[in-house]
Amino acid sequence: MKRLPMRKIRDVLRLSAEGLSTRQIAASLAIGRTTLRGKELLQRAVYAGYVDAPKWGISLRKGHHEPLISFATHERIQERLRGNANAPARKDINEDFPLRGFVLCDDCGEPMTSCWSKGRKKHYPYYLCDTKGCESVLKSIPRADIEEGAEAILQSLQPAKQLGALVKAMFTDIWDSKLAEAHSARKTLDAQIRDIGEQTDSLLDRIVDASSPAVITAYEARIDKLERQKIRLREQAEQIVPPRGRMEEFIEHALAFLSNPWNLYEKGEFTFKRTVLKLAFAEPLLYSRNEGYRTAKTTFPFNVLADFSTQKCEMVRAAGLEPARPFGPGILSAMRLPFRHARQTPRFSSGCGGQGKCLSSGARGAPRSRSGKAAV
Repeated sequence: MKRLPMRKIRDVLRLSAEGLSTRQIAASLAIGRTTLRGKELLQRAVYAGYVDAPKWGISLRKGHHEPLISFATHERIQERLRGNANAPARKDINEDFPLRGFVLCDDCGEPMTSCWSKGRKKHYPYYLCDTKGCESVLKSIPRADIEEGAEAILQSLQPAKQLGALVKAMFTDIWDSKLAEAHSARKTLDAQIRDIGEQTDSLLDRIVDASSPAVITAYEARIDKLERQKIRLREQAEQIVPPRGRMEEFIEHALAFLSNPWNLYEKGEFTFKRTVLKLAFAEPLLYSRNEGYRTAKTTFPFNVLADFSTQKCEMVRAAGLEPARPFGPGILSAMRLPFRHARQTPRFSSGCGGQGKCLSSGARGAPRSRSGKAAV
């Protein structure tokens, strides 16, 4: 029997975790079904970095070799083999129609399908709605109309370059918050691991005291289940706190996406394009056969950046926010100034002198001689 290289085995396990059958995996990787050896290859924990040998009484334990897949992926494969897995992803969403399933018909709200239509000399790509009872049922729309319109929407999602520093500060705050949550979750996982260890020790003590083979078998099955759960929790605990230096890498990719999602969509592969669509739009796009795309609902980061870009900002006036006070002749009088003279002239009513004699407006406040006349 032909042996598969490690790279092929990794691909087999990945496709199996995604829900493909052995027949589909063999066709996708161009290998014989007999090469997969039925379910034996899919059930081996050694590819997840663990070893066990039930025939020799060796329980599941961590090995010293490099795993091909995570233990969580291995457990997902086992769930699928036991018949508890979710339905696999649709295979009819292919690279020829990256927007299939993401664009909805505006008349009925159902996802559009796609097809190749045979012409006289070649095949032509179309999107269409196949919902029974819809006004646009089976009315083809050229692929260019659907995809060029979506690309135009993506190209419009480019915030101002001046917001780069603001976005970086926002992501730094988010990263710090998530890091604190990760450390808290790590403590919770560690507590759960310790609790499982205590349960295992308790079951081992019961096995020592038990005399019934059926009871011992039940305890051993329970211990095996707890050990697998502890492995999953330990794997989560090791990965939940990001390593140092990851923040810069995360912010770099996030800024690249927010600054120009169209650039990543244009250069990315099919799977990456689907990811960009899900990150950029909060809901699938609505397309009207007669009017084109409806207003797209973008995700929260683009909404925030759009609000900052459209806000009208002005500098505060030099006079302040309150209206300026009128400038009168008494606004700078000696009594209003914040300092006092060494000698102050007593205040009199309506410009009259201290002896009851009124002064003319021209001589008000003028120095006086001993005779009481104003000095010129």
